[in-house]
Amino acid sequence: MATALKMYGKYEVRGVKDMNAEIVKIPEGVLTIGTNAFEDCKKLTQIDIPNSVKEIRGHAFDGCKSLTHLEIPDSVEDIQCGAFARCTSLKEVVLPLSLNKLVKDVFYGCTSLRKVTIKENLKYIDWSAFYGCSQIKEYVISDQNSKFCSENGIVYNKKKTILYKVPAKIQTNEFVVKDGVQKIQIGAFNCCKKIKHIVFPSSITEICEGAFRNCSLEEVNIPETVTALGKDVFADCVSLKKIYIPASVKKISKFAFMGCTSLEQIEVASGAKFYVSADGILHKMDTDRIIGAESDKKPSAFVASDTIEEEEQQTEELPFRDMLQYSEDASVITGVKKQFLLYVNHAEIPEGIKEIGVGAFRGCENLMSVSFPSTLEFINDNAFRDCKQLKSLVLPEGLKEIGRWSFEDCSAIESVSLPSTLERINGAAFRDCKQLKSLILPEGLKEIGVNAFKGCSALEELVLPHNLKVIGSGIIDDTTISHIFIPASVEKISPEAFFSDKLTEITVDKDNPYYSTREGVLYNKDFTKLLCVLAGMSMPIFTIPVGVVSVSAEAFHNCKNIKTLRINDDIADFPIEIFTNTLPQFENIEVGPNNKLFKLVDGVLLSKDGKRLIRMCLNSQSEKYVVPESVTKVEDGAFRGCDKIESFTIHEQVSSIGKNVFEGCTGIKELHVKCPVINLHRNVFDGIIREKCHLYTWENSLGFLFYREAFNHFIIHTY
Repeated sequence: MATALKMYGKYEVRGVKDMNAEIVKIPEGVLTIGTNAFEDCKKLTQIDIPNSVKEIRGHAFDGCKSLTHLEIPDSVEDIQCGAFARCTSLKEVVLPLSLNKLVKDVFYGCTSLRKVTIKENLKYIDWSAFYGCSQIKEYVISDQNSKFCSENGIVYNKKKTILYKVPAKIQTNEFVVKDGVQKIQIGAFNCCKKIKHIVFPSSITEICEGAFRNCSLEEVNIPETVTALGKDVFADCVSLKKIYIPASVKKISKFAFMGCTSLEQIEVASGAKFYVSADGILHKMDTDRIIGAESDKKPSAFVASDTIEEEEQQTEELPFRDMLQYSEDASVITGVKKQFLLYVNHAEIPEGIKEIGVGAFRGCENLMSVSFPSTLEFINDNAFRDCKQLKSLVLPEGLKEIGRWSFEDCSAIESVSLPSTLERINGAAFRDCKQLKSLILPEGLKEIGVNAFKGCSALEELVLPHNLKVIGSGIIDDTTISHIFIPASVEKISPEAFFSDKLTEITVDKDNPYYSTREGVLYNKDFTKLLCVLAGMSMPIFTIPVGVVSVSAEAFHNCKNIKTLRINDDIADFPIEIFTNTLPQFENIEVGPNNKLFKLVDGVLLSKDGKRLIRMCLNSQSEKYVVPESVTKVEDGAFRGCDKIESFTIHEQVSSIGKNVFEGCTGIKELHVKCPVINLHRNVFDGIIREKCHLYTWENSLGFLFYREAFNHFIIHTY
């Protein structure tokens, strides 16, 4: 089903109201899909992006694991870092015509991606754009592209002197590099697991950083034409047994053979002036600098050769602090040096560090424990995200703030100790920490951000502290928490805070000046505004109490158990979004004759003046329905799920029909459209099985070519 979007003005989509949405249609006119907009919408299978969109920002669809099909319109000019990362069901991608630059990690970890099509205007591909896409079989490039070309699914520059990318799923044991290729680009063969042997042409002069990282090569003979080997060039080639280095090689960059655990023979050509192999160990000439070693000849110091920082550095074991990157004043850890990401098991953060920077330890997949300094004040966004081996946290006194997504998807964390000094836990800080069973929030905590504990499926209880002021949306979604107590200090609760279908009761401290509860339902203090009916409550009939004059737009979100809604006559403010959103779908709606906003006509909810048709109740369906003549506007989702209607008539006075009006109306076999066609959007009848439906309209309506798209595939008859 389609779902409601979170918009920033008219031109930017910031997200969805229902994180479990399966289908999303972005409206025409939107220019930007915002940062993290649909991140971790794990059930999203379809996203419809209109031709108006020009920009898809960072991590917009990161982690949409059910997304199988993607059409990016040619209007898109900018796709930012990680936009479609970890879309693990995505199988094929066609890059848009307007795109000229593919930046880092755009499709990182798309492990089902098999085919990539590149159009004529793309001029730059970052080496990490498809990092971890282990199933790619081919890259297809337009003949009109002036920078790149493809042959047998492999990416070259136009002159075929530079080899950019070999599909990870290439099916050959021996790969022969094409004659004329002079340079093998960064990460060109990364994760090519089938290739055992590589044959270089005499034209080759340069092999760049990480060119063969994480391959299954068994033997390599570097040709005499090569003078330098880039950093990490054969790193993590765990099957590599033998390598020959010619006399022409003047420079072997750091970590060239890091992780080559099966290396049996290193042979250096006689007459070499820069490197020598002695007793199974590769040295830089006239120094003790170890470059590499056969697997059974590594001295104890070479165990740390994976952590050599600079080429001139000696072979002593590197302290953990030297594996890190720092700000200029050395008070902030900005990251772990890339070559150490997979080798960090235990992190002892040095004293003096005040902040852990954005994404500093993100992706340290083997990190099991962290010791924090007493000087630490801030943990910034994404700091430890995806550290899946991290099991427990003891955060230090003095820490004031935990950033967004800081520990998200640290799926092994079982316990967290928070300091009394902590004031703010930002959005999604502990999202999807699925083993987290208990958590004591400190009394000094003032704010809990959006989705802070969402997806902590083992979490059964959360006691909110007595100084808490702000509660963000979705903080306990997808947990097993059934009861929440709101202390007197709380001043602001997001309308979307308690959407969890496991939550069955809310109680509020009687001294809270802003909020109250009655029978587990959340209201403002004087019971004049209904704020939240819990999705987990079992009540087939809900009556809005007398005295309530206003209802929050999110008050009934996901309330699948409510079948009948009774609206009192006091209501003065009742957002129709309650009816137009995907959920709830009320079977019956009851309003009294004195209601100031609504009236019922044959079980269909209309505005009081009869001009707006808002919702047909599911129990009010009939085989034949004619829109009342007073109606000029049909609201979004008005007939959603009404699958028993067979004949439907829209009269001449209707000037506006909303979105998703006929979603699920699969029974309509006869449709009469008498309203002006010029006011119809081309997708207005989506949901009706067009090929089986007879559509009747005015003959002159078919002259509007653009709007005629609304009639495509119907069996058309004219008046």
